[in-house]
Amino acid sequence: MAEKKPRLTISLLSSGRSTTIERCLASLMPFKEKMDTEIIVVDTDPEHREGVHAVLEKYADQIIPFEWCDDFARARNVGVDAAAGEWFLFIDDDEWFIDADPVIDFLNSDDAEKCWWTNYRIRNYFDDAHKRYRDAWVSRMFRLDGKIRFRGRVHEFMSPARGNAVSIGGLTGHTGYIYHSKEERDAHARRNLVLLEELVKEEPTQVRWTYQMMQEYANFEDKKKELSLAKKGIKQMKGVRGYKFACMRGIFAANVIRLTREIDGWEKGYGEYRHLKGKKLVLGRVSSAWIEFEAALQSMHMGKYRNALRHGKRYLDAYDKYHDAPVECSEDYLSFLIDTFGSEIYHMMAAMQVYLGIRDGEWDGYDAFFSRLPWDEMKTYGLDRYELDILRDASAADYDERFAEIIGTFWKLPEARKVVKQEFVRMEAEGDENRWHIVQALDAASLTSAKPLDLLIMWEDHEERREKMPEYFTQLFRSANPFLVDPRLWKIGLRRGAVLDERIREIPFPRWCSLVDDFVGHADREALSEMVSLLDDIYMGFADERYDYFRVQAAQKLQEMDRQEEQKEQQLIQDEMQKLIDGLGRKVEELIAAGMTDEAEKVLAEIRKFSPE
Repeated sequence: MAEKKPRLTISLLSSGRSTTIERCLASLMPFKEKMDTEIIVVDTDPEHREGVHAVLEKYADQIIPFEWCDDFARARNVGVDAAAGEWFLFIDDDEWFIDADPVIDFLNSDDAEKCWWTNYRIRNYFDDAHKRYRDAWVSRMFRLDGKIRFRGRVHEFMSPARGNAVSIGGLTGHTGYIYHSKEERDAHARRNLVLLEELVKEEPTQVRWTYQMMQEYANFEDKKKELSLAKKGIKQMKGVRGYKFACMRGIFAANVIRLTREIDGWEKGYGEYRHLKGKKLVLGRVSSAWIEFEAALQSMHMGKYRNALRHGKRYLDAYDKYHDAPVECSEDYLSFLIDTFGSEIYHMMAAMQVYLGIRDGEWDGYDAFFSRLPWDEMKTYGLDRYELDILRDASAADYDERFAEIIGTFWKLPEARKVVKQEFVRMEAEGDENRWHIVQALDAASLTSAKPLDLLIMWEDHEERREKMPEYFTQLFRSANPFLVDPRLWKIGLRRGAVLDERIREIPFPRWCSLVDDFVGHADREALSEMVSLLDDIYMGFADERYDYFRVQAAQKLQEMDRQEEQKEQQLIQDEMQKLIDGLGRKVEELIAAGMTDEAEKVLAEIRKFSPE
């Protein structure tokens, strides 16, 4: 009777990383606990660094020594040849499973009998604190059939990758992209480029190596070389058919457009978009979506808003169709899927649709996307700008009940609330009557009590109401330093009967003195003079101890400023005089050195006029 195969073989490529190897192996234990699993370690570290081999023996079923020969595929195939499992999963010692359950559940289900290979997510970290990272899909597990082998000295891949695939979730972590210096990062990229150049010599028509070289030059931030390789990739694929190749061709085309934009500007980038679209190339679904995103972004920056709206809609249509279908879209180039349908780009395009629609007086984009946007997560590129744009154009349009939802949404978010207040202040300064849309929207959104007192006071003034002014100013002076309140509000209080001297008397005298001292100590002449004028208007000659204290402190500060300015002016005169004397002195030295003593004596006489001593 034939021995039953393990359900899964996990092959670990160990390079002797003593700081991460145990984390990796320990994360594989759930597989052994929940199914028949063997762990094979292909040990490429001949020196067996201290402690590493003991860790391998603790967890591994087999340890196979491998003399490193700059060939990742050959090392991977050692694990394939030794594997006894039905399925094969490969991993490196700087990776570990964060969430293995979806992979385990898949292998223990009937779904595993319906496909040949799988994808799960990997989280590439870029700092030691694991705060900066980027997720990507990877194809790391396939059914063993005796035919699949790895190819490629670096960026190795499975061949033939036949049969259907499924994305099963799961998540691994990876620290191999954490570099502590540019030199460290460049050294890694140079190693890969050397191996890739060898592969290009052996297989000059293999477009995969062009793609991988383009990726390495991206690590070097050599955009011109990256662009050259992207254009080369398109030429290499001329006449090549099949959807898998259309995906690759699309990635090259998308990078040509992006890199042209980054190197030569928005107009050249959009020109490249039109050129490639005119060639009617067969491209993958994901790359086509990326190209529409690029075209939308470029159109937006060139002020071609109708084009931006059209391209953005095409991207969003593709997102709705394909963002949950990574295998159907991009086959084995799954990392591109994360870039294209990631939340950052989706949010940007959806917010652009909202903004551009409202800008043109149409609310279709708002109706379709505003409620779908996770505004509380919007801290990504450009979205603070769209918040302001959406706010400006909505407040400039005829008032619409949907504007209340915009204001209500922004007001609940601290960062967006700043945008609302800044926009109101700008509109107030410019006398823009549409600013009252903001206050009206806060009322409609049932956020009246949340409105800041400055907006309430301005709104009451706008409506020519006086009744609540004393109450509002009492609250305002309790919650804020009155001297930091916008002077326009003081003037509204004077105009609308807030009885500001009584509001000031409600402030305890010790606190008032402290506030005066703080203000006087930091205010410039203009702010100090303006506040003196305001309090003079408030008290109109009927002084009390609070007014007297302020006037004394302000007068002393203004006198001190006068003295400082006088001293500064005198010092400037003295400095200029000294520069003149020093210059004449150098002239005397030059004349004496030239033997022109009579001329030197004349200059000395001039010096004595300024400095008799």
